[in-house]
Amino acid sequence: MQKNDEKSSKHKVVLFNRSEGIFAVETGIWGGGRRGHNRQTVKLHYELGECSCQKYQNERIPCSHALAGRGL
Repeated sequence: MQKNDEKSSKHKVVLFNRSEGIFAVETGIWGGGRRGHNRQTVKLHYELGECSCQKYQNERIPCSHALAGRGL
């Protein structure tokens, strides 16, 4: 979870629909500049969210994309 939290600080929320609990996150550059600028869609509902990266669902902890949108 700490690793996801650190990565989330490099992400940017680019779209947000509060009524639907959906937002899109653009990833920042990391890993020596080789990765980043991908867009993931996060859906927050009930107790468990979903992310297009599938990590939120598979690992059952918030991925860095979901953490980037906290506080919205």
